[in-house]
Amino acid sequence: MTPEDQDLLPAGLLEAFEGWYAKLGPESEELAITPSHEGPAGWLQVYAPGSVVSRRGAQGVLVDIEIDSPEIVADPDGNLKLFYRYKAASRVRAMAPADQIEATADQWSFVYWNPETGEYQDEIDDLSTRGVDRPVSLVDSFTELET
Repeated sequence: MTPEDQDLLPAGLLEAFEGWYAKLGPESEELAITPSHEGPAGWLQVYAPGSVVSRRGAQGVLVDIEIDSPEIVADPDGNLKLFYRYKAASRVRAMAPADQIEATADQWSFVYWNPETGEYQDEIDDLSTRGVDRPVSLVDSFTELET
C-alpha cells in the first residue's frame, strides 16, 4: 500500500517471507510430523504411574502432582489426546493434558504403555531408542502405514 521507495523491506524479501509463511500451514509436507522412532505400533512412552511431575496451571504456575495413570481421551473434534490422571487432595478424578505436564526434580521416570491393553513395560526389545528425552506424543506411535 505504500510507495516502493518507502517500503521497509525489498519486494523480493517480502515475497520470500510470504512463501515461507504459506508453507507453515498444516498441509505442509515439509513440516509434517514423522515418527521419532521405529518400533511396535500402539506403544507410547509416558510418565510412569507414581511419578512426581509438575502441571502448568492457567496462570503459568507449576504445581507438583503425582501421576496415577495415562489415558487417551477424544476431544470435541474427535482427535485423540494423551491425558494424565493424577492424585488430588479431594475425591475428584483430576486430569491434565500431556502438554501441561513437565518433568521437574528427579522423582519421575518413563515407561512404555499400550493404550489398547493397558500394559506397561520398562523396555521393548524391538524399539530403537531416541536421542530426545521426552515422552512421545500420540502421533509418534503411528507407523508409516497408519498415517
